[in-house]
Amino acid sequence: MIILQRLGDIFKSNLFFFFNRFVRRYSLVFVLILVLSVVSYSFTFVNPLFFQIIIDNVFINKELGLLTFVIIGMLIIFGISAITSYLNGYLMGRLNNGLYREVSQCLFSIILSSSMKDKECNDIGDLMTRITGNVQLAISISSNIMPHIFTSIITIILPFIIMLYFNAYLTLISISPGLLFLFLNLYFGKKMEKNQQQFLIIQAKITSILKELLSIFPMLKVFNLNNWANNKFRNVNNDYYSTAMNFTKISSANASFNSFIIAVPVILFIFFGGGMVIKGALSVGTFTAFLSYFHVFRPYFSVFNILEHV
Repeated sequence: MIILQRLGDIFKSNLFFFFNRFVRRYSLVFVLILVLSVVSYSFTFVNPLFFQIIIDNVFINKELGLLTFVIIGMLIIFGISAITSYLNGYLMGRLNNGLYREVSQCLFSIILSSSMKDKECNDIGDLMTRITGNVQLAISISSNIMPHIFTSIITIILPFIIMLYFNAYLTLISISPGLLFLFLNLYFGKKMEKNQQQFLIIQAKITSILKELLSIFPMLKVFNLNNWANNKFRNVNNDYYSTAMNFTKISSANASFNSFIIAVPVILFIFFGGGMVIKGALSVGTFTAFLSYFHVFRPYFSVFNILEHV
């Protein structure tokens, strides 16, 4: 297993080594992706303020002069948001493609530099999985997961501050079920992590068996070994199905609990916030903006995304 150990050293032993070895030369692109992601999300935070102005000042207080400025401001924001989305997607693709080329070449060079004895001791399917699929997983840490974690943190902090500014009482009520949500995701996350490890092992076995059987296809036909080959592949395929179904059950249960818990703060906000509007303690525009920020905030989805990717 010397080859696999050397491959694993690149990704497992030290994440900072991976960044220094491959990502460092793309540091400017990486920083630009983070900045563009934050800028794109920041426009989402501005939109509810426009709706608050339209409802409270234009519709209710009849300040019609503000409507033109609001429309112009929204057009400018949507235009800049479209440009930042294009640049973010382009830079993300550039980072992904560049890292894939360099990391896969590095791994293949390690395999070529190993001895015949080392190669024979390794599972071919596992090697193929690490060169192709696992390279993409490693690259996604820097190009997708890290920016996503960063933006998820931003989507928690900034809307939370804005919501506290609007009404601290409603904010605390809205996020009250978050502790239960956190515990549930930690529980299901451990189960899915264990299941995914088994899933990767079985994927490697399927790749190995397919390569083995297809390489001796003429011999299978000559010696009429179709049943033997079918049985060998069926056993591994059944293991794959069982593991995949276990993961499906766990993820479905997790999604079900998440849907229920996410609905609870919405109901609480409508109940308490609606009562404040009726009593005149909260304006209709502030209620609408608060509700918009709550959907942008989505604290539970944001926390779940961070835990899932970590």
